[in-house]
Amino acid sequence: MSFTAKKANGKLIFKDMGCYESRNASTMWCIEQANAIYNWKDFDEITIHTQDWGHTDEYTYSKVDQYDGLVPEWNFHAWPQIGVDDYTETTLQISEAGKEPYEINKVGWIGETGLPIRSKMLEIAQRNTDVLDVISMSWIRQQNKVRLNSKTYLSLPQLTKRYSILIDVEGGGFSARLKYLLWSRRPVIIVDRPFKEFFFEHLKEWEHYIPVKRDLSDLVEKAKWCRDHYDDALKIADRAYQFSQIHLTREAAYKQWNRILTNEDSSVHDGISTA
Repeated sequence: MSFTAKKANGKLIFKDMGCYESRNASTMWCIEQANAIYNWKDFDEITIHTQDWGHTDEYTYSKVDQYDGLVPEWNFHAWPQIGVDDYTETTLQISEAGKEPYEINKVGWIGETGLPIRSKMLEIAQRNTDVLDVISMSWIRQQNKVRLNSKTYLSLPQLTKRYSILIDVEGGGFSARLKYLLWSRRPVIIVDRPFKEFFFEHLKEWEHYIPVKRDLSDLVEKAKWCRDHYDDALKIADRAYQFSQIHLTREAAYKQWNRILTNEDSSVHDGISTA
């Protein structure tokens, strides 16, 4: 899953090598928007990998515990398959929902639970229903329709409105959901994961989020801490919201593309030229 990008004679040129859903098209859109702002000089062809994680010498969305060559992922445009038609509009809806009183004083999460770590989280939640509410769901693909369907569905603003505390856990690689949750004004628990996106370099535990070990051994403890110390947890949530206003806007994504395409991120070259 990848595409190539270059700029020749003042024109951006892309070659789509195939991808999952609309990842390539949305990432290309972000590059086009960034180019409209920064008006880059011509650059040689580079390859952007659009799977859930990448290798050391690749331009990709996430890598294992390193930040070199990380590009902003497709969500900064949209994820229409799950009902996110516009990133900025959705983050505004989430932050507005977070101003409202919560409906359920628990840690809330909804998603597919087929992966081992998510299945384990579901099992823990089923034994601790007083503090954890994990909803298992499945997406249903419909022929000739972009939008996926589900018998059990909560939009991200609805999830924010419902629960006092939110949690993010990895998927097959990085979790695209996290950048939305940090806008929620709700305390966010982040389960540790090796797959890091470009903004993780500035994201600090206990300053912007409540950390949980990857094996989930302290999940219940941290969930109860959030609920029992909610005023303190809300201070963390407020700092996360401020973090989002700096690092999780489209403008921040465009700035990261500028760093990549002007060699400010010099760790991965792959033929880039700014001459």
